[in-house]
Amino acid sequence: MAKKIYLSPSNQYANSYAYGNTTEMEQCNKIAIAAETALKRCGFTVKRAPKGQNMYTSISESNNFGADVHVCIHTNAGGGKGTNVFVYNRSAENLKYAQPVYNELVKLTGNGRGISMNSLAEINQTHAKCVYCECEFHDNSTLAKWIINNTTKIGEAICKGLCSAFGVTYKANASVAHNKITTESKLKSKAYAYGDCKNICIMPKNSSITHIYDDGYGWSKIKYKNKTGFVQNTRINNNSSLSKYPKMTANATANIYTHPDKKVKFGIIPKGTRVTVRYIVERGKNAGMAEIAYPKSNSIVFVDRKFLK
Repeated sequence: MAKKIYLSPSNQYANSYAYGNTTEMEQCNKIAIAAETALKRCGFTVKRAPKGQNMYTSISESNNFGADVHVCIHTNAGGGKGTNVFVYNRSAENLKYAQPVYNELVKLTGNGRGISMNSLAEINQTHAKCVYCECEFHDNSTLAKWIINNTTKIGEAICKGLCSAFGVTYKANASVAHNKITTESKLKSKAYAYGDCKNICIMPKNSSITHIYDDGYGWSKIKYKNKTGFVQNTRINNNSSLSKYPKMTANATANIYTHPDKKVKFGIIPKGTRVTVRYIVERGKNAGMAEIAYPKSNSIVFVDRKFLK
């Protein structure tokens, strides 16, 4: 029977990165998506907490799922560098899973800060063995940039470690799919998916590219002439069903928020405004909130999906 892995990426939307106009929540969700893809490829049964989900909901889901290992995915702050992994205790049963994951992450980051005991809720309250990863520090601009550019490798490293722990053969990602740019004559590939960042290259219309992966939120990582970057799914011919241009319909205006919990209001958006839906929260107390790209302010915000069509 396939082993069950629960992935719990950080929901800390207010933890800003020192580079890239992004947050811990955004990047850890990308790492979790990559880890999920790799783990499924290697034969594991995987459940991943949706972006922004409350920690206690994730604990409950993990326990109901019957996970064998509960993996928390975070990035760190505090002026340091390197990888930390936290466990309930340093027993052989816990280290069986934590040590291989730690080893693989340290191979990637180049700096290890050790495996230590911690009493965090996800470590104490999950039934499964918990491997709590602080992958690298995001309050250093160089390291933050490194995280942004290596989320797939970090996810693969977590998978490699779990494969080693369970005695499963790691299967490298051999899939490469060639797509064509279809909607723009001069499409820009970005250094990362979210926020303002430099352009990696400009691709002519109908250029042949290598599609590496879809991040699940409306963006794809692609390779063009040995240069790797991100483009919106709507700009290539493997369009995501979510990457459409809906309109605000229910009210004359709709409130938009910085996070799906609606605690911090960003502003209002007029009826009929064209926006790009990146993803919709499907579970938990924030279910029904849609993350949208709002072109007027070049911002990523949240709105209740009932205002979209």
